[in-house]
Amino acid sequence: MLEASSITALLGPTNTGKTHRAVERMLQHASGMIGLPLRLLAREVYDKLVARVGADRVALVTGEEKRAPRRADYWVATVEAMPVTRDVDFVAIDEIQLAEHDGRGHTFTARLLDARGRKETYFLGSSSMSGVLSTLAPTARQETTARLSRLRYVGATELRDLPPRSAVVAFSAARVYELAERLRARRGGAAVVMGALSPRTRNAQVEMFQSGEVDYLVATDAIGMGLNLDVAHVSLAARQKFDGGKLRELTDAELAQIAGRAGRHVSEGTFGVLPPAFLSPEAALGIELGHVRPVRAAWYRSAQLDTSSLTSLRASLREPPRRAGLRLVPPPVDEQALELLARRADVARLASGSGAVGRLWEACKIPDFRAAGADSHAALVAEVFLENEARGGLSDAWLDARVARLDDEGGSLDDLLDRLAAVRTFTFLSNREGWAASPDLWRERTAAIEDRLSDALHARLVERFVERQSKRRGGRARARRGVDPSHPFARLAARADGPPAAPDAPLHERALDAALDELELEADGLITLHGEPLGRLTRGPRPSRPDVAPRVHDGVSADTTARLSRKLAAFARALAREVLGPLGQVGDDVPASTRALAHALEASLGSAPRREVARVVEQLEPAERERLEREGLVFGRASVHAASSVAPRALGVRAVLATVALGLSRPLIIDLDRPVVSPSIDAPSAAWRLAGHLDVGALAVRADALELALLEAPRAAAARLSVSGPELRSLWRAMSLEHELDGPAGP
Repeated sequence: MLEASSITALLGPTNTGKTHRAVERMLQHASGMIGLPLRLLAREVYDKLVARVGADRVALVTGEEKRAPRRADYWVATVEAMPVTRDVDFVAIDEIQLAEHDGRGHTFTARLLDARGRKETYFLGSSSMSGVLSTLAPTARQETTARLSRLRYVGATELRDLPPRSAVVAFSAARVYELAERLRARRGGAAVVMGALSPRTRNAQVEMFQSGEVDYLVATDAIGMGLNLDVAHVSLAARQKFDGGKLRELTDAELAQIAGRAGRHVSEGTFGVLPPAFLSPEAALGIELGHVRPVRAAWYRSAQLDTSSLTSLRASLREPPRRAGLRLVPPPVDEQALELLARRADVARLASGSGAVGRLWEACKIPDFRAAGADSHAALVAEVFLENEARGGLSDAWLDARVARLDDEGGSLDDLLDRLAAVRTFTFLSNREGWAASPDLWRERTAAIEDRLSDALHARLVERFVERQSKRRGGRARARRGVDPSHPFARLAARADGPPAAPDAPLHERALDAALDELELEADGLITLHGEPLGRLTRGPRPSRPDVAPRVHDGVSADTTARLSRKLAAFARALAREVLGPLGQVGDDVPASTRALAHALEASLGSAPRREVARVVEQLEPAERERLEREGLVFGRASVHAASSVAPRALGVRAVLATVALGLSRPLIIDLDRPVVSPSIDAPSAAWRLAGHLDVGALAVRADALELALLEAPRAAAARLSVSGPELRSLWRAMSLEHELDGPAGP
């Protein structure tokens, strides 16, 4: 009967209009329901539907919020809160790839198996779910959706060089705060978006970004789930997250989901990483093309539970799946709470019959909004269950004793977030049918407290992470409009906006007090502070170790000049470390093969042709090579290079170091849009090599662009390298790869 509904699966990357299409399709039916992965996204879709058809026809159901008009036609819910017993013409489930999430996946799987509209059903998500869907819903018509705009990888970019309209994505509140504070110090401030924010706070923060009050956004991976923002560039600050008590690598689908937030509609988006994070060429290209690892099986937990006793309930929860495409989920938070409470004598004594066991299980399903851990959450569940059993519900006095202490707008950001999470718990309790003695009273009271805490949290976020005067001052170290801030020398153009007013102190004193990252490097090797020259790089013992020559000022003592020289030398060393990344910190405790490889790559500032270091690479132990790859060393087909050495800013620094080391008559300038160049007398092959290029026949090709091109079909490779078909054939011939161009897809 379930399969009688027409099922359509829209599968593809972000910015393909899947959710929009599902909502529009739902409105073509007399009734419908859509399940969404986040409360924030459910609220966003609800608001749009209300604007279209009116509040009297739309219901919103999440764990903490329920707005259900008497004759609602359309229901918007989080996936967990979907009223699946309601009979509607149309049902849609969004982000179905979360069936792979070991905390929530079993609920998404249950919806895939059981949630159907009378007339039509839509499943929306990543193409990684194609195979699993073929097994679980074989009658579904699968449709591949394409991005409305191009998504392009631009490598590593330092925080100070991020272009406006950038989102930086981290995976802990502490890291989000750190990055937002750094953006305030450098770029005037940032909005903050985290899953722990209430919709009210989130909307206020997003409005700052959308209106242009701030040009930067720092977010957790909550940004990946359908929040529609005008983001031009997404920068990943890490590839790991702490999830469910363990640190794990992000999946391909998660990376693609987050990076895909860049670009809206037909506007091109870019993505990259924030050093020291990095992406391999294969991973970067996979995200660009929307290729993700297929999900092999979805997490499952039986919906047929036996509540006759605690033992039978626990056994039924561990009942293995009996069909292909499913695997038993590791015990989620609710089961962990049940296991802990089953050992408590006071709880086990009361949970002795089917009704009481069922009520205990319902209490165990209270979400751990506080992320307090299994023991603390189980203690809260026990408290709720014991009160329910003793009094037949949660009394006003019991709730008041716990809610009143949360109505406090003071304290730190974390204090406010903790109170918001606790308020969400009590809002959830007041929304459970028959639990609270006065549900309407407590829904109104907790909603009012949440609003006050949300407003206080927004004000605190603005106070801490936004420099309100930055707009009037024009910001700090900002490039002029029309200059791509990702360009290696874009910051030089920022001087036309005018440097900050110079303090009264002499230049050498200001230079000695300045942080290293306040100093700037010009294309010809000149080192400046706010446009004023301090000294210059000069040829040193090797390209990665230039010498420095401080500018001598009248009346400045020899001791002060020596201190300035040491400051400039430290600046030069910091530049080299930035370029070389893990290769710049190789000690005597690593294997000899690693030291040999580091020495070879340092000689050419971070990259070398694969053929020249092949013997050293072969000597690396598998574990050592794996470690180097984790730290950002790319072992490509044509080159071996540090990911940090081909970042836009690093390429600019390498060009300066090449200019200085080779004594070029003109500065070498990198054009990021021209990865293939022709060496000349003014810019010989040796200079381009130091600047990250490989000799390929008579041309020089940037190593990172070449590695990506070697993974692509010929036409795509030619487009990436900005060369014609014959030029590509010439390049491939020089690498003895011309045979790969033969066939129908050839250039």
